[in-house]
Amino acid sequence: MIDIDYADYKAINSHHGYSAGFNDLLVDKEEFENMIILQWLQYLKQAKGIIINFKTSNYDTKELAHMVDIIDKHTCEECDFIFGTEVDENIEKTTMIISLQITGLAKLNPPLIP
Repeated sequence: MIDIDYADYKAINSHHGYSAGFNDLLVDKEEFENMIILQWLQYLKQAKGIIINFKTSNYDTKELAHMVDIIDKHTCEECDFIFGTEVDENIEKTTMIISLQITGLAKLNPPLIP
């Protein structure tokens, strides 16, 4: 488990500009990449800060690394990117709950609902 703490949120929220994101979205693990690319790519590309928390029933480091790489490859080098994980055995093995915050956006198009 990788904890996100107050200092992490403070660092991500120090970036000026708009922000976008969501809390506690239930996502099928197979659909994660499509959801991020199709609905959040415009924000990832201009982000100055990203914080994401993955809550799953089983902590799989390969799976987590793949999901983090999906986001990381679509952000700029200067982007502060922080991620955390939680284990909740009540969540189905094929799903996860995600919270995402993207900050430092120069512009905010109409919000997308994941």
